[in-house]
Amino acid sequence: MDDSMCRRFFLEPGQSTHRRYEAFRAIFLEGLPLDQVADRFGYRPAALRSLVSRFRSGCRAGSPPPFS
Repeated sequence: MDDSMCRRFFLEPGQSTHRRYEAFRAIFLEGLPLDQVADRFGYRPAALRSLVSRFRSGCRAGSPPPFS
């Protein structure tokens, strides 16, 4: 069975919220370096670093952002 289109959904997310989710997942669950994740998902490293910082702050405060 050819699942290449299904794989692309996760590897090349089109919506910004989905792209952010996949980038965070790559950083926090896969343990990939931020610079590598930024390149993979089309972020500037500084921009992704800022998003990650805000996400961590939200988690510490008990209110991580929803991904809907």
